[in-house]
Amino acid sequence: MKFSNFDEIGNYVYSLSDPETNEIFYIGRGVGNRVFQHAKNANDLNVVPTDKIEKIREIHSKNKQVVTHIIRHQLSEDEAKKVECALLDLMKLLGNDLTNIQGGYNSEEYGLMTTDEVERKYCLEKIDSLPIGFIAININKSYKLGHGKDGIYQATKEAWVINKSKLPKITHVLSEFKGRVVGVFKVNDWYPITTNTEKVRYGFNGTSLNDSEAEIYLNKKVPFRKKGAVAPVRYNFDWDS
Repeated sequence: MKFSNFDEIGNYVYSLSDPETNEIFYIGRGVGNRVFQHAKNANDLNVVPTDKIEKIREIHSKNKQVVTHIIRHQLSEDEAKKVECALLDLMKLLGNDLTNIQGGYNSEEYGLMTTDEVERKYCLEKIDSLPIGFIAININKSYKLGHGKDGIYQATKEAWVINKSKLPKITHVLSEFKGRVVGVFKVNDWYPITTNTEKVRYGFNGTSLNDSEAEIYLNKKVPFRKKGAVAPVRYNFDWDS
């Protein structure tokens, strides 16, 4: 199967579905005959199998064909990117396990977020200084947007290189994501974590402060991260004064 008039269709966003269940297993964007290329690739035994390719081959093994839909067409390339990203995020929110390897265009920057995360992203207020006993931990690499408060806690609690002598003085931890505070936790205790390196890392058990207690920190920028700094954990070094 192929399209005969590419110019009329333009950029489009499409889906691939299982003919037996009608469940969408892939969402993509393209021009020309891109929507049909996946089935063609699946028929080529030299193509490295992915979850998508294996799904299509499974459908073909039952003498059936993938169901294809054009969801939106006559789009600009930028519009197609945004529609694809929105649909990928919606399917993720609905719990649909797609076979897409990558998320949508700029999904980390503009994709699926809770309303708290959106407010956080565009809030410009700054924290003047860290109180004594507080540390800030950057969770850019460990937290995934859309996972809420428990996801923030799990991304913050371990495993960090921290000076052991500082641990008894740490009473609270601020979770910093993309320059904003997204969580505030009272530390109950610290525990060591053995790694494959000689460095001992630490994690903590803690409890989240309620909104009224945490509001002076939440959704605010953390101003004390020096440009070019890579260490995820930052202290108030006035402790030693």
